[in-house]
This record gives sequence, structure tokens and C-alpha cells, in this order.
Amino acid sequence: MNAKYGLGAVLAMAMLCASGAAVADQSSYRFIEVGYADADFDVPGLSREDGFWLGFSFDLTPRFYASGSYERYSFPFEDLEIFKFMVGHRTALTGMTDLNLELGYNRIEAGSEDIDGLRGTIGFRSRFHRHFELQGYAGYVTDFSAGDFLLGVQGNIPFNDRLAATVQFETYEFDLNIRRIGLRLMF
Repeated sequence: MNAKYGLGAVLAMAMLCASGAAVADQSSYRFIEVGYADADFDVPGLSREDGFWLGFSFDLTPRFYASGSYERYSFPFEDLEIFKFMVGHRTALTGMTDLNLELGYNRIEAGSEDIDGLRGTIGFRSRFHRHFELQGYAGYVTDFSAGDFLLGVQGNIPFNDRLAATVQFETYEFDLNIRRIGLRLMF
């Protein structure tokens, strides 16, 4: 099953890189979002659990932005919480495609164990059409003693200039796979 997610992420990144021929509006970096999520550990004996997530992003300057999120899952053995806060830099590649570089703080709390570390990603964000935006990224998360590569892909379907549906997938070396679906309010 993990091979399907990996293939889907690779195909989404390839589509994203080829998006220069599309015509659309520029992406918004000012939003809040909330939704349903599920986390799946690829470890025998661990289950797939439902949860929720909240996220935000806002402009610091025309080229810099801040973003973050909070996620919570209730596993039978303990709760899992993930906090992220990043500062990003965007560079326009075309009128609708940006290259994003992000560096930030990552915290994972699992029961009594807290893991603090750094997170860095590079990715693209593009509006294929005024009713579809795709984002993909690759990066690394470390707590300075160990680390994981990560991949993510996200699709947003705007209903209007203020509200969009969002579907997201993020994986930490396919050991932890997170799927999210929700609503985004842009301002």
C-alpha cells in the first residue's frame, strides 16, 4: 500500500514541475484551515487513527511568509500531537508558480515523550486553473540525533476567492503517513 502513496507523490511532483504551461491566478499565502485527518504508522501492532488539524499562513513581507499547524490523534496507547511553525521564502517562477523554501520548528508529542527539532523543505506551489492549486514539497526533519526525509502533496479546490477545499498527504519516509481533508478560509 505504501508504494501506491509513493507513486502518487512522485506523479504529483512531476505534474507540478510541468505546470508552467497552465494559466491561472496567483496563490494566496494568507489563510486559516481546519479539517479531518488520519495518521497511519507502518509499524506492526500500531493502528490507523482519526484526528483533526488546524493550520495557518500569513505574509511577513511580499516574499516572506510564516505558516504553522497543529494536529492531534488518539491512538489506543497514547495521544500523538504534532506542532509545526515555519518561515518561508517564495520566488515566482511564473505568474502562477512559486518556488518555496521553508525552515522551521517541528515538535512531536507522543504520551510522555517530546521530540523537538528542525524542519526544512523545498517545493513548488502552482495554480493550474482558477479552480485548482497544487503544492508539492520534499524535505528533512531532524531532532539532531536522528531524522526523516519527508514528502508532501496538497491540492486545493477554491469555491470562490475566500473558501477552498483542501486535500493533503504527508509522509515521513513512509513510516508515518498522514492524510488530511478540510476547508481553507483565505483572506
